[in-house]
Amino acid sequence: PDELFVVLHGDALTQLRLMENESVNQIVTSPPYWGLRDYELEPIVFGGDRECHHQWGTIVKPAAHGRSKPGDKNKKSATREKHDSDVCSICGAWRGQLGLEPDFELFMEHTIEIFAECYRVLRKDGTMFVNVGDSYSSCGGKSKNENRGHGHADRYRHVKGRPKKNLMGQGWRLAIALCDRIGFTLRNDIIWEKEATMPESAKDRLTRSHEYIFFFTKARYYFYDNNGFREKAKSPVESWAKIGGYNYETGVGHHGSIKPNPPKDQLNLNLKNTPQSRIKGTASARLGRAPGWRNKPLNTPEWRNARTVWTISNAGFAKNHHATFPVEVPRRCIVLGCPVGGIVLDPFAGTGTTGEAAVVSGRRAILIEPSAEYVGFIHDRMKHTTPSLFSEGESA
Repeated sequence: PDELFVVLHGDALTQLRLMENESVNQIVTSPPYWGLRDYELEPIVFGGDRECHHQWGTIVKPAAHGRSKPGDKNKKSATREKHDSDVCSICGAWRGQLGLEPDFELFMEHTIEIFAECYRVLRKDGTMFVNVGDSYSSCGGKSKNENRGHGHADRYRHVKGRPKKNLMGQGWRLAIALCDRIGFTLRNDIIWEKEATMPESAKDRLTRSHEYIFFFTKARYYFYDNNGFREKAKSPVESWAKIGGYNYETGVGHHGSIKPNPPKDQLNLNLKNTPQSRIKGTASARLGRAPGWRNKPLNTPEWRNARTVWTISNAGFAKNHHATFPVEVPRRCIVLGCPVGGIVLDPFAGTGTTGEAAVVSGRRAILIEPSAEYVGFIHDRMKHTTPSLFSEGESA
């Protein structure tokens, strides 16, 4: 798009199917968790035959888990009711909201169906960062309080063959499926450590304080700006530990020799007196220097390559959305994996955090969101977003 951002109102699967092949530079997104939230959206049709004239029909099942309805004092047997079927009787397609499938395997199938379209619209040199949370089986089930309010999934998360209280491992299951079934290449698993995490009521396990961000590519060679985001080096020893073939952090020298007590005068790492042959040889290769490193003073290290554990506050957007993440999360992904002026796609836009991060970083954004309410939030949010015109990477 020529605009800084475009908001497509509709479900991810439908809108992605309307996009052209290899039309975006990067995808940064966070898909719904399974069985956790009901966003009260219009149902989507997954799977089956797209040309089918679906027939949903009705099914008959016991009410109230096999017990009589409250107030039916004269009935001893279970009450049976008719319900609209979610499965097409002709082609087997399923109709519903992503994340509210009756079982985990079906949820994974539908999520993979969406990411197959993501693979198609991503450029060959593109990157994809996916933030995925997790949930437990057979927990957070049906509430007896009818006034609990929307936003909570009214179902049990039971998985066949797995015990109750089982952590589903949604992120890793999805990551492996995206590689094995679609063709993505997994480059990194990043741990987003939340500085302030929500308390949990469970007394028989640890409180979760992290989520995964998976970094995928589509081809062997792709755009990646190593200087887009860098971390502050803790010390010169850490930054240039392998200069001259000696690791001052571990005490390992050439050919694996151990030197636990390096000379104190070497810890200064004054590279002005170090022969260039020692700097640009194997030690240089191990350091993995980015292009242009020769123009930087080697004796004053300040930054290091970004690590795979990101400690970021989880303060999200102020609007009432259950799964917002801070702007800093997509911003880091964008400055690393999308060129300035490139297009970032978020098929699960929510309140538009990825869009804001893209625009303030000098990129453009395509945001897909099925909720009319949140589409309004996105437009209000982007009115107050100032684009950046920087052309070089950032450090943090």
